[in-house]
Amino acid sequence: MLFSGPAGIGKRQLATTFATALLCRRPAGDGQACGACEACRLIQAGTHPDLLQVGPLPEKQHIVVDQIRDLCASLALKSHAGGYQVVIIVPAEQMNTAAANSLLKTLEEPSANTLLMLITEQPGRLPATIRSRCQQLRFPIPGAAASEQWLAGQGGGEHAGLLLRLADGAPLRALDLARQDILTERRRWLEEWVAVLRGQSTPSAVAQRWVGDPALRPLYWLGSFVADLIRLCNDSRDFIKNIDLEDVLENIHRLVSEPDLHLRLDRIQHARILAGRSSVNRQLLLEELLIPWFRAGRQQRHSA
Repeated sequence: MLFSGPAGIGKRQLATTFATALLCRRPAGDGQACGACEACRLIQAGTHPDLLQVGPLPEKQHIVVDQIRDLCASLALKSHAGGYQVVIIVPAEQMNTAAANSLLKTLEEPSANTLLMLITEQPGRLPATIRSRCQQLRFPIPGAAASEQWLAGQGGGEHAGLLLRLADGAPLRALDLARQDILTERRRWLEEWVAVLRGQSTPSAVAQRWVGDPALRPLYWLGSFVADLIRLCNDSRDFIKNIDLEDVLENIHRLVSEPDLHLRLDRIQHARILAGRSSVNRQLLLEELLIPWFRAGRQQRHSA
């Protein structure tokens, strides 16, 4: 089975729930796992021998061929409990070519009572040979009203609608943003960026503060702000994500031309890729992105 759809809508959670129900020794009348038997407890502890999960190894960007070979060797053996063997591969698009090719025979001719669930946000990155051997289940973004009601019940509170907008409608992603207190943090990063534009702070000072964020979240949100500036240039206000910050962004978007905004957004996206590499100086990376904004603000002040 191939589960595909945007991030943050519950594909992995559904796969785990399905796997637990199959492996549970005392399932309820509706097929749900009991949550209390030995199999359920082993799954909760992450130690059930018949639930195999495959993802990129630490410090690796891809699922490599040796991982898939080990998986196929395990599936060639009988299950420990005499029932199903269940495999969850996520993110499936991170299999390199050799790993994907190594999985083909198992996908085509799995052993009895074997279920493989591949989870991906980017099914187009999977080889056609993989996709054609799977039953495909596509997961759309849930309806806004249902998502907002669910998020409010999970602690999203009065900001549930805004959080969903920032998360592109994905409820689990929105909940994660709420737990990060992202509304407060995001506004602070915006204010620091604006301070660079106004000459009230230097690129190096702001970069030094931003680099202290382990996930380098300010870099993502800088890209979100710039994308909204491009939408303002095109009078596409209905599609602005940071809708609560529109008044601040409105005062910025005329400082830089639309072609330059596209160029800077490309550089931000490239920087996000580079930031994941251990050899990159993240402080310098951020400074290089902020310096053009400092210069743009200085030119505007001089022309005024």
